[in-house]
Amino acid sequence: MKGLLRRLRAMIGLGVAWAVVWTPIGIGMSVAQWLAGGFGLPPLELVATLVLSGVKNGFIAGFLFSGGLGLVCRNRTFDQLRPEVVGAIGAVAGTLLPAATMVSVAMAGYFVPPPIAIALALGFGGALGAATAIGSLKVAQAAPAELEASERDVGHLIDSEHRA
Repeated sequence: MKGLLRRLRAMIGLGVAWAVVWTPIGIGMSVAQWLAGGFGLPPLELVATLVLSGVKNGFIAGFLFSGGLGLVCRNRTFDQLRPEVVGAIGAVAGTLLPAATMVSVAMAGYFVPPPIAIALALGFGGALGAATAIGSLKVAQAAPAELEASERDVGHLIDSEHRA
């Protein structure tokens, strides 16, 4: 049980870190959408909506990335991870939420987004996920070398056999 709570804490922590990074993206998107017409929303409501969206999307993508990293890169230290592998895991995590949102909206019968909107949402989500993942890896690799091996091992994110 202690191992499960430790993994969950790590996943939530990375989700929060990604939410912090993705929040300015939401602010930038709100300014761009307001300049483009704002979909009829007042500027403050548009900013609040997109900031909350950035926080929510960042948290969920970071949480998913953390789980994927623990599954794919089990028993490796951060120094052993390759940026292209971590970036690919981040890209998948970044595209899952926009894909799930578009599928659920289409299945609910609201509307089917045009192909260009689908491509842009998935491409932007993937690129943002990959960039955030690689940034997270670089921050983790820059951690002090004095950390115990168990604290630098990504396996504790998913491996129930991990001992502190």
